[in-house]
Amino acid sequence: NSMSAGQHTNSASSNAGIAGVDLSLVRCVSNLELGKSPEQTLESLFHLFDTGDKGYLDAGEVGAIIGQMVQVAASLDWDTAELRPILTDLMWRLDSDGYGRLSLADWLRGGASSVPILPLLGLDASVKDDSSHEWRLRRFVKGRHCNACQRQLTGLNKLGLRCVLCRYTVHDKCLVRAPASCIATYAKSGPQQHRGCQQPQHHWTEGNCAGARCGRCRRTLGRSLANLRCRWCQVCLHGRCAEQWADQACDFGPLRQQLLPPGALYPAVLDGRPTSLTLRLVPPPDCVPVLAFVNPKSGGRQGARVLRRLRYLLNPRQVYDLISDGGPMRGLRLFHQLQQFRVLVCGGDGTAGWLLEAMDTFDWPGDRPPVAVLPLGTGNDLARCLGWGGGYEGEPLEGILQRVAAGTAVRLDRWRIDFSTEPAGGDAQQAAESGRPPVGIVNNYFSIGVDAAIARRWHLSRERHPKRFNSRLRNKIYYAGIGASELLGATCKNLHRDLDIVCDGCVLNLADGPPLEGVAVLNIASVYGGRSLWSDRPGHRQFARQDMGDGLLEVVALKGAVHAGLVAGGFPSSGRRLAQCSEIVIRTRRSFAMQIDGEPWQQPAGTVSICRAGQAAVLAAPPPARPSGLGRLLCHRGGGSEE
Repeated sequence: NSMSAGQHTNSASSNAGIAGVDLSLVRCVSNLELGKSPEQTLESLFHLFDTGDKGYLDAGEVGAIIGQMVQVAASLDWDTAELRPILTDLMWRLDSDGYGRLSLADWLRGGASSVPILPLLGLDASVKDDSSHEWRLRRFVKGRHCNACQRQLTGLNKLGLRCVLCRYTVHDKCLVRAPASCIATYAKSGPQQHRGCQQPQHHWTEGNCAGARCGRCRRTLGRSLANLRCRWCQVCLHGRCAEQWADQACDFGPLRQQLLPPGALYPAVLDGRPTSLTLRLVPPPDCVPVLAFVNPKSGGRQGARVLRRLRYLLNPRQVYDLISDGGPMRGLRLFHQLQQFRVLVCGGDGTAGWLLEAMDTFDWPGDRPPVAVLPLGTGNDLARCLGWGGGYEGEPLEGILQRVAAGTAVRLDRWRIDFSTEPAGGDAQQAAESGRPPVGIVNNYFSIGVDAAIARRWHLSRERHPKRFNSRLRNKIYYAGIGASELLGATCKNLHRDLDIVCDGCVLNLADGPPLEGVAVLNIASVYGGRSLWSDRPGHRQFARQDMGDGLLEVVALKGAVHAGLVAGGFPSSGRRLAQCSEIVIRTRRSFAMQIDGEPWQQPAGTVSICRAGQAAVLAAPPPARPSGLGRLLCHRGGGSEE
């Protein structure tokens, strides 16, 4: 006997006092479930609301849950005028058998696909903490004023607290006088209420914009605290000019085509459609937003600085910390609903591979979004091939975001690699304990032999003594020393006698030519931090030109530790070309060091199979505009923008 939505509503209101569970208890259960999956948290909440341990939620209990959801939405300043009937309709759509009750299976299915249950119960900190400052203690090199007491930050270190999102600056003792609200990152009303009915508003912060030009009179601003800066469009104004600017809407400045305005996001539940999303994205017609992922551990302290700067330049909901957010899935789930956007990943080759592998798990509604790479790692081979450079040197991130918008989408082949080992003997067992393959996808290159052995010993030394590897020069010295010891030990001597390589069904003859100590399988034209092993020289007509999207791998051989050292050291020394093919099988008869995209390990004897796993869209950087004369000098002196 099914019940109508109206009957559910009446029954719920009459029993809300009986079935209600205090929200503080809900949060307590959530805290106990930290580290568990959303499904496990939903199951615990189900048993919390199921007051009689009946195995289902009756109409009164569901009504109480809806009432608490409305209460949470009101505390978040959401528009709740139509929320109760919307939630009533969505919740009772979960009733699969029509008996007027929700089973555990209904509840779990609804939380995963139809209703954002956890955010509506106040258990999503990213929604709950909107409009809150993110304070950071920092030392200011230039003079700064406290926005609260209007006095200058003094002392030897000139320490102060500054909000990462809006740049409001205070003494630590003045923190209690700071305004409670920061920027709003999303609209609190539904699409009918907020879309097109209000012009975008500036978010002004007083003072601390000396040296900038006034957006109205074009004169240079002084140190007056009456001056204003808009956090969204970055326009600066004299205090006297601001009065004449009052009727100007915020146009979001030079990054308007990459930035998501707050009005482009709103609570997804308010449009009445079943969804598991917390927020719905509706960008302006001319906006192709950039979704940024940053590995704060990459590049020393560079990653953390880039993260803070991007969170200030863009909407913070476009920028994700890959460490604290537990990977890229949270940002990808939010942006998956868009037909068109671009991705910027800030980190090394491993970070880029991590993101590409996560993107493989989504069924994209349109073309797969292209990925640009800001190089913060050590090798940065993929970024080099795409024209983003070998390392980030503090260039203004505004210009990099503009280049991401102007970049050209190209295809990158990706290759699946599988390993099977021989029956464990003594040598194989010992090798198996030394490490396991880090990933199952090759984006850049795979190698076996002398170069992987040197890389593995270097990585093990760095893990044992991390304080010794604190500079690029020292790293190179240690690498050279390990290479010299490998030259004396010759652990991979006559490697060709202990392996067979089959390319597209044809066995390579490795006996002809000089002895080999290493083999590399290349997907891109850069390895070991910008070195080339294939080297497309004129006159080599036997092979096609190397291309990251042609569906072919290049197989090259290394002659020994000296050869590997010359290549790693930057000397022009290409490998011995063996083949170009689309499928490779390598059979080894003893344990060898191997590496994928710079991640080494020891692999026991067995078979390595490499086949094509599809393609990813990546962004090739546009050629940078090269200033001349005085412009080049000013760019050099300006360096990166202030953090």
